Amino acid sequence: MPHCDAPIRHADHAVPAAKGGPTSYQNGQGLSAGCNYTKDLPGFTTRVLTRAEIAAYAAGPETDRNTHIARNARPRTHITAITTPTGHTYLSIPPPALGWGHRPT
Repeated sequence: MPHCDAPIRHADHAVPAAKGGPTSYQNGQGLSAGCNYTKDLPGFTTRVLTRAEIAAYAAGPETDRNTHIARNARPRTHITAITTPTGHTYLSIPPPALGWGHRPT
């Protein structure tokens, strides 16, 4: 989830199974316990973006955080959109397997 640096503790459905989300890699996400419980509160929605949606975000204004994420994600990156009860949408990408700041050799 955006702005959370807690370790992943829960493997979860981006679109909840109770709301018709499939149990699949494409609908999977890793969340901290707090973020997992928060996303199930009324008014929050989560979904995995399609390639077309990522391209649309990437075409946005240079100063927008979501545009930055969409433009700089690797081609096969799993991008999740989280919409809050206030209507704000935030994009989120998974951390590197070895943690933030790790540089491949």
